[in-house]
Amino acid sequence: MRCKKNRVKLSCSCIIAFTAMMLMQVLFNIYAYGQANNPSIGQVITNIQNYYKAYPAEKLYLQTDRPYYTVTDTIWFKAWLFNASSYTPSKLSGKLYVELINDSSTVISRFTIPIKMGLGNGQVVLGKQLADGNYTLRAYTNWMQNFSSDAFFSKTIYIGKPLTTGNWLINEQHSIANGNTVDLYVTLTNLNNLPVTYNDVELKLLEGDNTLFKGNYVTGDDGKVHSKIELPVKPSGKQFYLNIIDKTTKNSFKMPFYPSGTMQNIDLQFMPEGGQLVAGLTSRVGFKAIGENGLGVDLQGTIADSRGKQAGIFKSGRKGMGNFILLPKTGETYTANYNINGIMHSADLPKVMPEGMALKVGNLANPDSVLVHITATSNLANQNKQYVLLAQSAGGVYLGAKFTLQNGFNNMAFAKGIFVSGIVNFTIFDGAHTIAQRKIFIDHHDRLTLDLGPSHNTWQTNDSIAITVNVLDAAGKPVKGNFAASVTDNALVKEDSLQENIVSRLLLTSEIKGNIENPSWYFASNDDHTAPALDNLMLTQGWTGYDETLFLQPTLFPKFLAEPDNSVTGRITGLFNKPLKNTKVSIFTTDKKYGIILIDTISDANGRFKLRDLPPLDTVIYHIKATSLKGKELGATFALDNFKPAKVDIKQNIALMPWYTRNDSAISRYYNKPPQELTDIDPSDVKGKLLEQVVIKGSKPVDAKTYIPFLRKSIDEKTLIESGNINLRDLLAKKFNSLHIVGYYTPDKETELYLVGHNILADVKVDGQSMRRIYNEQFVSTFRSFLYTVPASEIKNIRIYDGLYSVITIETRGGTGLNTFPTPGLIIYHPIPYNLPMRFYNPKYKASNASLQNPRPTVYWEPNLVTDANGKATLSFYAADKPSTYIVNIQGTDLQGRFGVQTLKIKISGNGK
Repeated sequence: MRCKKNRVKLSCSCIIAFTAMMLMQVLFNIYAYGQANNPSIGQVITNIQNYYKAYPAEKLYLQTDRPYYTVTDTIWFKAWLFNASSYTPSKLSGKLYVELINDSSTVISRFTIPIKMGLGNGQVVLGKQLADGNYTLRAYTNWMQNFSSDAFFSKTIYIGKPLTTGNWLINEQHSIANGNTVDLYVTLTNLNNLPVTYNDVELKLLEGDNTLFKGNYVTGDDGKVHSKIELPVKPSGKQFYLNIIDKTTKNSFKMPFYPSGTMQNIDLQFMPEGGQLVAGLTSRVGFKAIGENGLGVDLQGTIADSRGKQAGIFKSGRKGMGNFILLPKTGETYTANYNINGIMHSADLPKVMPEGMALKVGNLANPDSVLVHITATSNLANQNKQYVLLAQSAGGVYLGAKFTLQNGFNNMAFAKGIFVSGIVNFTIFDGAHTIAQRKIFIDHHDRLTLDLGPSHNTWQTNDSIAITVNVLDAAGKPVKGNFAASVTDNALVKEDSLQENIVSRLLLTSEIKGNIENPSWYFASNDDHTAPALDNLMLTQGWTGYDETLFLQPTLFPKFLAEPDNSVTGRITGLFNKPLKNTKVSIFTTDKKYGIILIDTISDANGRFKLRDLPPLDTVIYHIKATSLKGKELGATFALDNFKPAKVDIKQNIALMPWYTRNDSAISRYYNKPPQELTDIDPSDVKGKLLEQVVIKGSKPVDAKTYIPFLRKSIDEKTLIESGNINLRDLLAKKFNSLHIVGYYTPDKETELYLVGHNILADVKVDGQSMRRIYNEQFVSTFRSFLYTVPASEIKNIRIYDGLYSVITIETRGGTGLNTFPTPGLIIYHPIPYNLPMRFYNPKYKASNASLQNPRPTVYWEPNLVTDANGKATLSFYAADKPSTYIVNIQGTDLQGRFGVQTLKIKISGNGK
């Protein structure tokens, strides 16, 4: 029997032309055929075209100066924002939202940085109020919220909070006996690795927030604690933690705990190539095994049918992933059996479908071609049934091909040159329904080459170090590009050479769900192990394809608008919600740098307006007003397109171990004596004398005349800003439900009172002005009017004091006291503050400034290293006064679809002066 074979082959030089021109012709051909023979196919193609046109995707990467920090540090970062289809700078977004989120999914910090030509940089200044633990650095554009949160940039960072005294190093070892008994040994040492002897400690085992075990112990002369703990027979699936408390100093040390051994819960999943097991059709089955610590587990075993007969064997390769061939039979069920520490385990394979289609995509056998083999059961292989094979990327569609299965199969081949490097998703459509999917990775090894060339590799302390950067493309031609460079001290910071970088992020992790261990490993070399391991990753974690529902519905108006610049948009309406057209809309504020800022525009026929080109400012308050073209005030209602932050649902697949559990002298040294960095001030630039830091330890007492014994409720500025233009009555009802109006009768009149809880509200002070004293008998009605008409955005803080009587103090933004009532057609606008980049302090190490010889984990940071037309650039910095090894890390792009990464080690000897 002869195989039917279709082949499409284009040279690499035709790739852009094919994507731009051939794609439209292919889709037109499919669309035309679909309209004549199967309207649903044509509609799917039309919807796909419309979808990618209406929703062009963005890709984002942030490079940080180092992998971990202390609460006294600053996180320096560089951002690259690309169009996902071409990896050119995104024109959709001119601002980026950056968040620091703790392990309780609470946003610690949120700000905006400007993006120009796809580039931006900034910093997160940490603070001593932060707790020790895992944090997530998350970034996204408003446009990205139209897609899954998987499109956001997200990086887990450990932030340590060293203790003033009593730091310990902790080593934990355990074994499992009798199924669920943990035999636990904990060794405590000080930072000099001497045992902590005869110390009272409390040991807890937590499952989430639930305490499973608690016991008191005294360390031995070897610093060890021994305990046996019974684990629950059926764990809840929550993370286990071990908590050790020094009962003398009350210091607490908490670390993730993984039972392992026979108690370890292995997550073993099987993913058939194409999507499902079909009876009678040979299938490649990918699998991945993950341990309780979120990392891959290597294992091997057998596949058995329902009668226990062996149907196959499997053995993992890299990080618990692998594949095997299986010929499933009708009505059969299959089970995987494997052994861990002498205990047999089993896992079910997916159900065998009685009919369907199998898709095999070969990407490894032929260096120039992608081979596609499609087989189907007899019911799908009729004479004239038409199917469509689409090849897609995250940014668009590469090609489409119609095919039939008259003989029960079809073979096709496509030249690899028509695809750019990255993930390609093959999907088979039957009309509007997805039959099978498979992801592969195309790697042309066309990344930039960065040659880092110091004049020599060994330098002396206090030396001025210069490093030249020479960037070339795959053809050896010089490249002009934009890069970021960090230099870290290896004595304080241990850089992971396989951590995520710009290449692995853009080409791999931005499109694959879940944790990918050491993603840069897949691009570090081009040996015989890399391509098969990458294909196993596509078979397993890449198994979930694109959501077909995105393409089945007509394109809708985006829920989240692109923000190409710093503008304010919205809609104004008048009576009966009728749009106000040809209305002047003005925005106003003052700033020390820019002076008076006044921008206006005219609303369109739908009442829509856009106030363009606002300067990037930190915390700022704008007034927006609507008037007629002749300047008459209007009672307009504003509906601003305010930014709505993305939901926070951080699921950290891997809980990073705290510093005190790592047997690494550099990390211990860093966290024991964290450096005090000067982030943006060079003392040599200061005119005059630098003053000592002043610490405010108290606050101004409340005036006793207001008989206020204690503060019952406080609403801070952050809450008020986030509440926007909600009136104070609704805000207080939401934040403080114990404020009530009550009425009662006296012989001569009806009287109303405000109560705070059960106490009478004696007064309301607005910017120090007493509402009770000024309005007297109209106090209640005045306060009611104030509550219902003044928006939260006009207020800086509210404090409710309680005692024999209750008093509310209100501080307004304008300091206008009781005159603070809204003007018709005027609203207050508080944008997310901009965090403009600071200058990294790069000291010159000389004898005259010996006071600056503090340890510096980040020696140098340059977020905008630009190579010239010859592909060259130079970075220079000073070595510190102690011998060490420095790690130079440079990443970047030519902004035309190519990326590059390079690291360099340089040695600092101790011979400098």
